[in-house]
Amino acid sequence: MLRWSGLYGVTLWMTGIAGAVYLLALLVNVRTGWQQRKLLVGSVLVASGLIVVALIILIIELGSPLRFWHLLVYPRFYSPLSVGSWVLMGLLGVLAVTLLLKASPWLPMLSILGAVFASLTIVYPGVVLHATHRPLWYFTNLLPLIFTATSFATGAAVLIFIKLIIDRSLLSNIYYFSALAAGAGFILVILFVTTLRFSQATVANRAYAQLMSGGSGILFMSAVSVGMIIPMISAWIMRKRPNLPVILGTEGLILVGALLLRLSFIYGGQV
Repeated sequence: MLRWSGLYGVTLWMTGIAGAVYLLALLVNVRTGWQQRKLLVGSVLVASGLIVVALIILIIELGSPLRFWHLLVYPRFYSPLSVGSWVLMGLLGVLAVTLLLKASPWLPMLSILGAVFASLTIVYPGVVLHATHRPLWYFTNLLPLIFTATSFATGAAVLIFIKLIIDRSLLSNIYYFSALAAGAGFILVILFVTTLRFSQATVANRAYAQLMSGGSGILFMSAVSVGMIIPMISAWIMRKRPNLPVILGTEGLILVGALLLRLSFIYGGQV
């Protein structure tokens, strides 16, 4: 069984952001009649860069480029890691074609395929851990949902930054969506921890102790506080009078919190 380092947690963080920022940019364009193509192009560039870096880290984590090559050339559809690698390559291909067709009337048609690959990319990080035979990762079905919710929160955060860079305007609806996604992640995390803590299974109690003790416990509590609780409180306080510096700080916290959360699961699941 492979033993993942913290770099793999970074990979899971990057792929979740990549899928979510592209999917949300697509949804914004569908809603506005494809009037936000610059935003879509920006999301494509960011997502492409994140996926390329994530794939490089994955190759390093596997220990040999040949292992990654085997994942692609000899696909195993029962292996989430193999399927996930193909999903990432598929999304990367769609992103490349999107840049070529950014002004084409065929772009909306391509977006259907893009939305499928982006959705799979968002789900992939949680599923690949859940399918691994480690109690903290496989005991409940909540882990993929936690990763999905926090991926949407981080994708929305990055999209806000992209929009500000393009024309210095704020996507207020996306800001509140990021806080809502962080809130959903918080509820799922509470359910996850409660399930482990009060389960009658010894393996679940041991998984809870691994997550909440030592360095993984510090990472986990920091992730929940920084990436979920503070953004929810901030969004509630500013629901009537948004403040741009506070919003940017909040979105930064969401990004940091999601990374810390993944690291806590990586380290806590391999004690």
